[in-house]
Amino acid sequence: DPDRPEGPVRCRSAQESARHAAAAAARRRSRAALDELDSTQRQVLLLKYGEDMTLAEAAAVLDITVDAAKMRHLRAVQRLRTLLADLEHD
Repeated sequence: DPDRPEGPVRCRSAQESARHAAAAAARRRSRAALDELDSTQRQVLLLKYGEDMTLAEAAAVLDITVDAAKMRHLRAVQRLRTLLADLEHD
């Protein structure tokens, strides 16, 4: 049957579907919040958490001081908290 997907068909329980939908919504909110950050703040977060770098390593990549990286990280985390709280209430 050409309309039938290849491979095994996986049935999800209602609970599993709800968890999957909640996780997808959380990813969308997180992405939207990251998109709202200043690009320099976003870069520090992506290097630290996405690339698993220390702030010193991120600072070297961005050619900024470690103190500047720490401040950008702090401000980014504070801003993300605010944005995510706002998005959750929308």
